[in-house]
Amino acid sequence: PSAPCTAPCTTPMGPGSPALAPGSGEPGQGGPGMPVGPPPLLAPQTLPGRPPAPGQPCMAGCMTGAMPKSAPSIGQVDGKGGKGAAWNGYDSAPWTCKVVVQAEQLHPSFPTAQKIVGENAANLNHIRLQASSEADTIVRLQGRNSGQPPSEPEAQEPMFLWISSESSKGGKMALEMVQDLLNTVYEEHKGWCSQHGQTHPNWVKATVIENNKDPA
Repeated sequence: PSAPCTAPCTTPMGPGSPALAPGSGEPGQGGPGMPVGPPPLLAPQTLPGRPPAPGQPCMAGCMTGAMPKSAPSIGQVDGKGGKGAAWNGYDSAPWTCKVVVQAEQLHPSFPTAQKIVGENAANLNHIRLQASSEADTIVRLQGRNSGQPPSEPEAQEPMFLWISSESSKGGKMALEMVQDLLNTVYEEHKGWCSQHGQTHPNWVKATVIENNKDPA
């Protein structure tokens, strides 16, 4: 308290304290300078992997859950060249994989796409984030009844999961988790059929096409 306040220090003001005039260290004196009042509050920063606060813009890397239909798909950047154009649809990433779901073998009333994607895209986001710890990786559900806009060319294909990664290690990690996810969905379909008096196919297995090679 005995030390003098040097510029640009700010002295806290309590209730009833006189306002400081612009450019002055004493109450009631005029002059150009800083406006009267408390300094503006800085907006909190959004950490990667966490949702932004209400009204706060999403910083790079933050998660916002399911995207609206008008927003770009996961992995699509700007479509103006470079990585943005390459990672849209059938991209040219070093490692790619197409996993055909075989949704046509499942009952049409069973919510196949919703089971794969998860609430607020939780399942695909989890796979993407885990695989991206090794290399940048995207995972998207595409094809018929996937929710993909029908104007896109892949929308007329049988439902499939598209995986692309900057390394085979990240891609194969994502592929393993995708296959585990689909096996869980098939088991849920089997239970759903038992509850609704429907027949579950005796044999259903996803088709894996890695780097445009023959299906596995």
